[in-house]
Amino acid sequence: MGIWSKISKIILLILCIGITSMFGYITIDEMNYPLNEELWDDVMFLFLTIALSGLATLFYHIKSILFLWDMDKFIAQKRRISDLFWFSPFVFSSSIIFSIILISYRDGIPITSDDDFIILSFLLALILIGLWHIIEAIKTRKRYKRYLNHSKLNIDEIGQS
Repeated sequence: MGIWSKISKIILLILCIGITSMFGYITIDEMNYPLNEELWDDVMFLFLTIALSGLATLFYHIKSILFLWDMDKFIAQKRRISDLFWFSPFVFSSSIIFSIILISYRDGIPITSDDDFIILSFLLALILIGLWHIIEAIKTRKRYKRYLNHSKLNIDEIGQS
């Protein structure tokens, strides 16, 4: 695993912690002190999905970092990554992207002031982070499968010689 992939994984882990805690706080705060019943009906289900899938994605990043940094056959068998964890970055990212599109479509974000531009930039950054999670999960899955297949091939070759 290259240095850029390691840095990318660490950055995604930190961003995932921030996004999960932000959406988790919003969800818990809105559940305790509902300000708008319409907001709960429309968006809070997505926020809850982001918070819960974000927790699973945190575990995915930790397990994949530990696995990919130490490519040892024994550790690979010991640290298998569950399919739930492989699925979590896709749910996390698609929930973020869908909720931002829903909020933008519902409220119609006009760019009239600097504050609106900052909010729009933040929403665009969240969409890019979501896409980055998807791309990194696909790359990690391919690397993981390639390593497991390579390890099995080496074991089979030893028995045939």
